[in-house]
Amino acid sequence: MSNKLEPQIKLHLTKPLSIASIGIGLFSLLFNLFEPHIVAKFPEYIIGPALYGLIRSVIIGTIIILIVSSFFYAINRFSYEQYYSLIPLIINVFSIIIVIFVPLSSIWPDRLLPTTQPDNNLYRYFFIFKYKDTNYAELDKHWDEYNDVIDQIENGTIKVPNEDYGLIELPVEYQHLSQGGGEIGYEKKDDYIQIFFYTFRGILDNFSGYMYKPDDKQPNSDDFLGDWKQIIKERPYWYYCSSY
Repeated sequence: MSNKLEPQIKLHLTKPLSIASIGIGLFSLLFNLFEPHIVAKFPEYIIGPALYGLIRSVIIGTIIILIVSSFFYAINRFSYEQYYSLIPLIINVFSIIIVIFVPLSSIWPDRLLPTTQPDNNLYRYFFIFKYKDTNYAELDKHWDEYNDVIDQIENGTIKVPNEDYGLIELPVEYQHLSQGGGEIGYEKKDDYIQIFFYTFRGILDNFSGYMYKPDDKQPNSDDFLGDWKQIIKERPYWYYCSSY
């Protein structure tokens, strides 16, 4: 029985629909696996994850088209090809499940990840062009200076007021790190101080920027009263947050 099955399977795997299904499946699997490395290759200030999101949407759309085609193929051929007609459909269903629901990129050891962490936000899947403001790349561009400010706050060179939260005016040489006057936000927790560098300051709660969290826990709506619409971990202890 197995000797008969093997040639039949090989025959159906060489049909155009099966070849297309296998090809897009392998491509999408590799694309999903190398997600953090692909995103890191694009300069964020040009197109960044928007390009990645567009390509990913095209991949998902192509698989959906192949699923529909495979479904009708199976209906039309089932009477004389039997279960072999389901091969393309099975391949495409597995592909869409892996691409959308299996986080293959999470298997990378930390030491093999790029320095900028990927954006795993749902914006990647549904709102591919609604990404961070134009100052997004500033964290990488001025990385050493951001850390200098944190060091000076922690060692007391930059004084933090006695209040539990508020604004600190940065020294002149660091004011370019925070938009809207060169001020940064601070909040005192039980045993640490978290800091917010603005990349955009709008009216009331309409703002975005980089949050430094010494506990490295994902920000919540209570942090700087942000009611965050977008939270992206950039590096350990550093998050991009947007309230609009």
